[in-house]
Amino acid sequence: STELECEAPSGGEGGVAVEVTLNGLDFTSDGAAFTYRATPEVTGFAPASGPSTGGTEVVVAGSALAFSPGLACRFAFVDVAASFVSDTELRCLAPPHGAGPVAFSVVDGGRALYAADAAFEYRPPMVVTGASPPRGSVAGGTLVTVAGSGFLAYAASATCWFGDAVAASA
Repeated sequence: STELECEAPSGGEGGVAVEVTLNGLDFTSDGAAFTYRATPEVTGFAPASGPSTGGTEVVVAGSALAFSPGLACRFAFVDVAASFVSDTELRCLAPPHGAGPVAFSVVDGGRALYAADAAFEYRPPMVVTGASPPRGSVAGGTLVTVAGSGFLAYAASATCWFGDAVAASA
């Protein structure tokens, strides 16, 4: 056979050579490289919700995270590439999905590193259809009713913006 599967014993961080023996005395001397690293741990992610249209940047927090080309965030059954920021942070963009909760996890090459206890909640998108009254004083202070849909799903965190200025709470 051309392959032998071995489970690595515990070891300190750093590189070691992997060799094979039949009798514990005579070893190969080819020195296949293997590196021990601290076990990656994901401690959480935020935000825990976003619109069903996708595009929400999700920040994943943890420790001993390492770059890997197979690093991804999994929303339900959809994997999206994760950007490695540091050994304590990853970022990914939520893909579009129907409204409702979905399982969230972090995977590396398809192998789960973290499965969240809480789900990522996809919410219906907000749509603004009008503002009443449609005009007000340059001094501000006009109470404006914004018409549209999807606001209920964001009631706790929705804020109004007028151009590049955030509205005061009403």
